[in-house]
Amino acid sequence: MVKKNYISVLLPVYNAEKFLAETLDSLLRQTYKEFEIIAVNDGSTDGSLAILEEYAARDQRIVIVSRKNKGLVKTLNEAAQLASGEYLARIDSDDIALPKRFELQIAAINDSPDRVLIGGSFDVINEDGEILYHDAVPTDFRDLLNAFRVRNPLAHGSVLIRKKAFEKAGGYSENCGPTEDYDLWVRLAKIGEIIAIKNTIFRWRVNSTGITSTQSKTMEKFMKKNLDSFWAENPYRLVSRKSLLSRGANYVSVDTIGGIAMKEAVFHDVTEISLALVKRGAPLKGLAQLLLVALTGRTGFRIVSHRLRRMFRYHLLGR
Repeated sequence: MVKKNYISVLLPVYNAEKFLAETLDSLLRQTYKEFEIIAVNDGSTDGSLAILEEYAARDQRIVIVSRKNKGLVKTLNEAAQLASGEYLARIDSDDIALPKRFELQIAAINDSPDRVLIGGSFDVINEDGEILYHDAVPTDFRDLLNAFRVRNPLAHGSVLIRKKAFEKAGGYSENCGPTEDYDLWVRLAKIGEIIAIKNTIFRWRVNSTGITSTQSKTMEKFMKKNLDSFWAENPYRLVSRKSLLSRGANYVSVDTIGGIAMKEAVFHDVTEISLALVKRGAPLKGLAQLLLVALTGRTGFRIVSHRLRRMFRYHLLGR
């Protein structure tokens, strides 16, 4: 029986002894306490299982499954099938959930039955836990859909998903390589609303053994295929200067500092979309969209001019 407002955390574990305890500690420090952790030990050969067992002995909310290696997608779908919560939360075994993450995400998803996924802004950290940079994720559904045309704006380990929507979408697919997260977000967006909260809720660790580092070429190949499919299924409509100004003003009015970063992220995405239009055989439409961004004011003009200079330098001058 699914427990209402209960969160099931999907935690795949593979040779994660270096950071696993820090990840588990971050989950157990959550201000929202109604959750379980479905930890699937995916054939680890290091001390990961011992760490899981040590924590499970102290907290009965930790459920351990341990078996031979099957890979990330099979592991995630298996964990989701075992989940008893109304919501599924993701985190990887080297990442950190900030203390109010679940509290804030539960409040946001319960604001509307149409919401199927809640993300949030996040910090990117290195193996020593030092913050490399901050990623301000646009909160509006329209802006996230636009971002899907050029990138994946949501950190996989930061999301909260309505379980019914996850099941309706078919769960994670094994046919998209290491871009299983982007592929799922796009399918969920056909079912309901995807948003992000303005708060920083997560720290994503970049390390030398992570998928982003070890499978970058494969990821790039599958991401190109995903983007081509998204463009084919979603014809692009120009975003007007008025709409860009309105969205930017709305972000800044809600959160002055964070809002400025979100506004810039939106303008960056639309600038990249403009260039993508040119590459995809719609140069006039692309140039028109680029001009609309530049005409929004200093921020838009700076972003467009910087992107064009960078493109000229690297693509025409080779440096």
